Amino acid sequence: MTTVSLRERIQLAHDTLSKRQQLVAAFVLRDPSFVATHSANEIGKRIGVSETTVIRFCHAFDYSGFAAFQKDVLRQLFQKNESTLHTYLHDKSDDHPHVQALLSDEAKRMQQMARSLDDDTFQHASRALHEARTIYIVGYGSSQIAAQWFHFTLNLLRADVVHIEGNTGSWIRALRQLGPEDVVCLFSFHRYFKEPVHFAEDVRPIGCRTIAFTDSSVAPIIPFADDVFLLEQPELSTIDAMPTLLALLNALAAQMTACDPDHYEKQRIAFENVHDRFISERWT
Repeated sequence: MTTVSLRERIQLAHDTLSKRQQLVAAFVLRDPSFVATHSANEIGKRIGVSETTVIRFCHAFDYSGFAAFQKDVLRQLFQKNESTLHTYLHDKSDDHPHVQALLSDEAKRMQQMARSLDDDTFQHASRALHEARTIYIVGYGSSQIAAQWFHFTLNLLRADVVHIEGNTGSWIRALRQLGPEDVVCLFSFHRYFKEPVHFAEDVRPIGCRTIAFTDSSVAPIIPFADDVFLLEQPELSTIDAMPTLLALLNALAAQMTACDPDHYEKQRIAFENVHDRFISERWT
């Protein structure tokens, strides 16, 4: 059994699991190394469920018990501990692939994303971005490049866009400033860094709107998001997902400007005036 097949089995069976077993499922996807090296009791304590719940989760996937499940997870970590880069390169291993074929693959991913996109979610999210007092953006690890790109793009279009960097001070400042009028965008892709999930948990009582971008229907970020954009793919390469994700973010930004074209045209003119003045002063 491969990591991908186990991942797919968990996704397919997710809705049939109890609420507590769903917590176990999310943890298995997020931290298989911990699962492979700790007891069912320790895993249960880490998640906040009983040891019995962990064992029942194993039974739900036809394992004789936790030991058999853990053995399989451990074997996967040793035999197929593939990084995002490894998966990406392996998928591109054909000799001299034609550029047309590579770009065609990207186009197919974007078409698949467009077909699966919920229009109501898209409209609600773009409207929320337009109306937000401040937009906070969170992404770590392989998700960080998308977070940085979205921050850069939105900053060109409107004021008060904050990228929360990977340090405690940035996190604390954001939590002190956040209010119900704000929007938090959370990027959480394979490897599922715990920081975006914990931040989403922390902002939940504040009442601000949360928008999540992820690649799994059982990603740990989903229970804490108001709007979810799901970019599921058979491979675990976040690199492969990035062009489609950036296309989606570009579409969201464009739809945000459609909420008030005159306002954003004024923003564009103001930005270009400042930009032109800066360039002029720098080179004269």
